[in-house]
Amino acid sequence: MLVGDIRFMRKMATYLCLDCGHELVSRRPPERLAKPRQCGSCWGYNLILKEEYQRCKDRANELIETTPLGAIPFWDVIRGIFIERGVRLSPRLTLILCDRLYNEIMRERGLI
Repeated sequence: MLVGDIRFMRKMATYLCLDCGHELVSRRPPERLAKPRQCGSCWGYNLILKEEYQRCKDRANELIETTPLGAIPFWDVIRGIFIERGVRLSPRLTLILCDRLYNEIMRERGLI
């Protein structure tokens, strides 16, 4: 019984609210996994898979490191997001993601 519970939890998806930073775990069973509609903390609708957010952040950091003198870090963040997520028909979420990733990366590097 415990093994089944562990296997069930491993397939659960964690989402990140881009508005408040709250992490949500989907309560649906793995075979019916669906994106939550709203954040339970701020009631915002801008949710993204946490692992997708981390992949975009890692790609943006990689691009910033390889750009000569880190000339345009915001452009590298945008490129990283498009490389990892592709072009989507939700420009509002993509713009919010760009802003959040840029600010987080610049804070971590001590530039703002």
